[in-house]
Amino acid sequence: MNTDYKILLDANVIANFAVCDLFLRLSEKPRLIIPKWSDKILNEVYSTHTLHLGWNRPLADSFQRVVRQEFPDAIITGY
Repeated sequence: MNTDYKILLDANVIANFAVCDLFLRLSEKPRLIIPKWSDKILNEVYSTHTLHLGWNRPLADSFQRVVRQEFPDAIITGY
C-alpha cells in the first residue's frame, strides 16, 4: 500500500538519527509517507551534526550525500 502523505521533516527530526531513520524507513517502498525538506533544513542539520552532536565532517558529508541521493524528490523550493 502506497500513500501520498507528504511530511515536512524539520532539522530537529532529521538531526536525531534514530527518529530520522524511522521516518526514512517509512518512506521506502511500500511507503507510508513522502518526506520533504529544504536545502535550508539540510544545512541546519549539517551544522547540528558537526557543531553540537560531535559528528566529524566526513560522516556529516556522507549523511548529506546519501539523503540527497536516495530521496532526490524530497527537496522543496519556493516556499
